[in-house]
Amino acid sequence: MSMTPLRRIRLERGWSQDDLGRRIPQVSTSTLRAMDRGDYIPTGRTLLHVARALNVSPSELLEGMEVNVST
Repeated sequence: MSMTPLRRIRLERGWSQDDLGRRIPQVSTSTLRAMDRGDYIPTGRTLLHVARALNVSPSELLEGMEVNVST
């Protein structure tokens, strides 16, 4: 399994998952950990909060992620 964009960016900054969590009180630790593993793909406000904390675009956090959309 390849590294998620979130994990790559977080590690580039030298941040632990807890460091990131402290910067985003609006997002639960369990959600951030699931995103870091690639088990959860954020949308809406969660995506915006994480992107702002990392100072990246929301699309950069989704780069290379597989999104299944059902109608």
